[in-house]
Amino acid sequence: MAFDLLGSTHVIARHEGGKWLAACGWSVAASPDDGDQRPQWVAAPGVAPSCLRCRRFLYTPPPTVLEAFDAHGRVERIDSGQGQTVRVGDVVLKYVDNAAEIEFCSQIVDRLPADALQLAPHRRARSGHISVGNWVAYERVEGQVVSGRWAEKLAIARAFHDALAGIDLRPTWRESATDRWTLADRQAWSDNPNPADCQLVHCDIAGNILFDDSGRATVIDWSLYWRPVAYAEAILIVDATAWLGASTVDFATMIDPAAMYRAELFRAACS
Repeated sequence: MAFDLLGSTHVIARHEGGKWLAACGWSVAASPDDGDQRPQWVAAPGVAPSCLRCRRFLYTPPPTVLEAFDAHGRVERIDSGQGQTVRVGDVVLKYVDNAAEIEFCSQIVDRLPADALQLAPHRRARSGHISVGNWVAYERVEGQVVSGRWAEKLAIARAFHDALAGIDLRPTWRESATDRWTLADRQAWSDNPNPADCQLVHCDIAGNILFDDSGRATVIDWSLYWRPVAYAEAILIVDATAWLGASTVDFATMIDPAAMYRAELFRAACS
């Protein structure tokens, strides 16, 4: 027998074959004395449960959200985006904790040059709103994350930041945000909260570049900050070497020691 353990709008685990299977794939065997043993979860009112092992949030969009965005078909979880991203037919849906971030990113899309680079366009809800219940939708684009190709990925990051450089719109919503990434960024810059040479940058770009069969790239899952470009590039290098199989040799001529120090502080504080 199989059945789901449900939160208010999300499946957080599935019981099947005598085991509880967390949405992240973590299997917890039920003991003979306790056929109802469950994975360990933490939750707060209004906040998605989080698996203590992988720390991912485990949201699934409710039917009202799927209907609002005309999303039809099987809900498939995407193995990225902290477990808060799913694909439904030709649309990708992501839960964003701060609705202001959704509105901000949509304003940036409207200001980017049309030929800057390939983007995953927003799909607005039937109501015309950019988000519904903190869910945002994007048209599905062809492509996948590929390993290696770090010089090419860094060049794509630089092209993206070049396109953002002319947009003088700051993510002021981060001033009151309390998510762990924003707090980690503040900690990394605690001795110099307003550095020079800042602009909009994507501080999580290393694993968020898709390549289609023709080699064309799409930058996804924007995480925008008002920081120096060198800092964003250093975070790319830290992520690539720590988690994505790259070597510092791949970036030997590109490493800025001061920026690397900030990037390492940022990722350490995120952990």
